[in-house]
Amino acid sequence: MPFKKGPAAWRRSIDYLKSGSLVFREKVKVCTINYHETEPESDGLRRFVFWHLAQVQYRNPHVQCVQLKNIVKTPFITFHTLEDNKINSIFVNCYKKKEHEILEYCEKLVGKTAEEIEREAQTNQANFGEGCSRYCICLVEGQIACPRYKPLPEFMRGKYLQYKKDELGEIRKNKSDQQALAEYWNSK
Repeated sequence: MPFKKGPAAWRRSIDYLKSGSLVFREKVKVCTINYHETEPESDGLRRFVFWHLAQVQYRNPHVQCVQLKNIVKTPFITFHTLEDNKINSIFVNCYKKKEHEILEYCEKLVGKTAEEIEREAQTNQANFGEGCSRYCICLVEGQIACPRYKPLPEFMRGKYLQYKKDELGEIRKNKSDQQALAEYWNSK
């Protein structure tokens, strides 16, 4: 893996990004962070942005996070939520607060609980594929067997999609596959 560049580059490693604890509820759509870069009152929010914003963005890909720097003197975070087709705004005052206080308050206010995160992490029994209880849909009772184990019926193969099921039997009586292929290539 190549070296990462920039200040505290390990903040952008996958392990660090996955370790973030703030996961927003589905109703949160936009998060705006307003702070001043030189004011001492904004120090906690500035540190929050430096250490936790990348984790928040990684854990919440459906939420747009916007930084507004040097516009206002008072640091605050705004969460824009969508409930019942109404847009609501939730303001969080961050004046002279530490980064961990801001993180804990945001987790309580708009974050999912640990039980909700655990419930979502459990696998659904209806899923199949790599990492699930069934690797293929053919293992589900009532489904057609995999083509790699048992060939599909002719009417389900792409070669015969233009014919109805009843027509295939009649065509098979009259022509072989080689004759049908020769006819196909000669017609073009």
